[in-house]
Amino acid sequence: MRYALGATGLVKVLPSASTAKKATSKTGKIQMHTVCTTTSADGYIVNVTPEDLVHLDIDFGVNCKEFQDLVANDDNGGPFPGVNTTTPNVLNVLTNDTLEGQPITASDVVITTVTPNEFLQLNPDGSVDILPNAPAGTLTMVYQICEADQTSNCDTATVTITIEAPVMTVTATSICVNDVPYLDYSATPVNFTPINGVTITWADSNNNVVTTMTNLPLSGRVLWPGAVVDQNGNGIDWPGWVFQDNKWIQAPDGFENLRPTATVTISVNPSETIVVSYPPADPYCTSRPTFAIVANDDTAGPINGVTGGTNVINVYTNDTLNGSPVNPSDVTLTTVTPDPKGVLTLNPDGSITVAPNTPAGTYTLTYQICENADFGNCDTAIVTVTVGKTPIVANDDSFTNIGCNRFGIVGNVLSNDVLNQAPVALQLVNFSVLPQTNEVKTDPNITVDASGNLNVTSLTAPGTYTLTYQICEKLNPDNCDTGTITITVIPNGVTTLSSSACNDDSTLIDLLSLLPTDTPRNGTWVDTNNTNALRDGVLNALGLAIGNYAFEYRIADQNCPRSVVLNMEINDDCKVLPCQNIVVHNAFSPNGDGINDVFVIDGIGDLTCYPGNTVEIYNRWGILVFETTDYNNTTNAFDGTSRGRTTVNKSEGLPTGTYFYIVTYKSLDGNNAIQYNKKDGYLYLSK
Repeated sequence: MRYALGATGLVKVLPSASTAKKATSKTGKIQMHTVCTTTSADGYIVNVTPEDLVHLDIDFGVNCKEFQDLVANDDNGGPFPGVNTTTPNVLNVLTNDTLEGQPITASDVVITTVTPNEFLQLNPDGSVDILPNAPAGTLTMVYQICEADQTSNCDTATVTITIEAPVMTVTATSICVNDVPYLDYSATPVNFTPINGVTITWADSNNNVVTTMTNLPLSGRVLWPGAVVDQNGNGIDWPGWVFQDNKWIQAPDGFENLRPTATVTISVNPSETIVVSYPPADPYCTSRPTFAIVANDDTAGPINGVTGGTNVINVYTNDTLNGSPVNPSDVTLTTVTPDPKGVLTLNPDGSITVAPNTPAGTYTLTYQICENADFGNCDTAIVTVTVGKTPIVANDDSFTNIGCNRFGIVGNVLSNDVLNQAPVALQLVNFSVLPQTNEVKTDPNITVDASGNLNVTSLTAPGTYTLTYQICEKLNPDNCDTGTITITVIPNGVTTLSSSACNDDSTLIDLLSLLPTDTPRNGTWVDTNNTNALRDGVLNALGLAIGNYAFEYRIADQNCPRSVVLNMEINDDCKVLPCQNIVVHNAFSPNGDGINDVFVIDGIGDLTCYPGNTVEIYNRWGILVFETTDYNNTTNAFDGTSRGRTTVNKSEGLPTGTYFYIVTYKSLDGNNAIQYNKKDGYLYLSK
């Protein structure tokens, strides 16, 4: 047996080659069997056998105690993710440690930490835990194991743990479903197993946290904050929208800053921040409230059927979207049910056109408006247009003085008739002469042709005759009117005409110019009343007394001797009266009794004598209270109401008191040159 005497006085008994136990993997470690203490400080190494103990050169005592071989081997583990929770039992340090070459159990030894690490924890059973939030890198810890029965029999080893950053794959995408905004998210751990659920933190563009969602599954779909749905998944509220005054408006609601973008932080162990845009609106999913769209029925008419009409009504006028008048650019307009008669046309701008030459009646079409931003948000309405009967008037006709010189076509009965406020055109009406009753005098020599021409032949006896005719609109055959034709045939030889002249006018009048154009020029004039004012057919009415005079023009015609009697009315209508003087009345009482209610200026309204004026009224403080031009005492007159700068309530009128007037006016002198005049003074207003 070999003994090694150490400096501590212990003698280590070294196993011989023949008796050595199997060595462990720990390099350079001496396995101990027996430890002895010497009785002196000397140290020697000797070979001792029972047979040669007596041969020692130095006598010393040895006290020996038996120990088992204990080996703590270094441990390595990882890589492990540094998560935010404790990762237990990543390895056990006892797994590769031995006692007498055999695996160690926790009950065989006492385990202590020699050099600790703040992110590693060594447990009594030899397991090692990684504590929360361990940083990426290499963590080391030195531990010691001591034999449970011989605590002085110990060994140390180093634990090395490699930490890597936790990795996860995160996606977040906004989506619109049934007009409701959602967020689809996914958090996929790559190198760790999460313990807790997902946390989603929503912040605005300034990184102000608006709301937080916790304990969510690793993937799923969540409502965008501020969005609310009913039990059927239909949206009833949206972020940044408020229902007010029966319409949706964009307004603060606590979530308005999560539009148009939101900063989303998804946390499992690591956190990842993603900027997500609010789901974009399209016609199939708006991500906002559904606006109420209302297409109201429309009516128009009566419309003139002859001319028809453009823009007789616009369907947009009374339609609304979200409680406001429709903007045509926000909707699509279509015809759902066209007018079956093809009379009405719905134009792209919403106007309705009525075709010309449309019979009277009621016409309809159905249209639809759909919101461009929200497919399927539509409403329909009916347009009803009434086309009325065109006004038609057959005016009565009177043809007089039909004699030997006027037989034949004497006129057209349609010449004064009206259709649609315009002269009747034969192509628009049906014309017919109605059967005459026995009470009405007729003559077969009086006829009316299809064009309305009245023909009276020379065989017609003198007298008065009556015919009745009817015109009916071709477009609306029941739209008719009747007229009466009165024909007076005079005995041959007498035609009566009327005219007038002024006795203050020296202009000579050629009486032949007053006769019908077909009157022969070889007749002679007779001054029936002996006025002595007629010379060779020329009348000088100057100085004739006012009254009626007869001048007869006699035509010597063997076949038709006749006369034209011209009844001439002599008047003084052309007489020029002197101008009235301008007189200002300086008091009036505008109290509504109809007497003296306005400020009167005599003669001021005669624009022939006084071709222009201005009137100004001032109160006693010199403030202009009334001003006008072309004052006329009636339609343009001062009635006590201010038209100038004043603090008086206009509806109450000016107060009783004294005012100052200035009247300027123009007049003409004998040479018709304009003269400028002015009158001023005080005016008393009394109520």
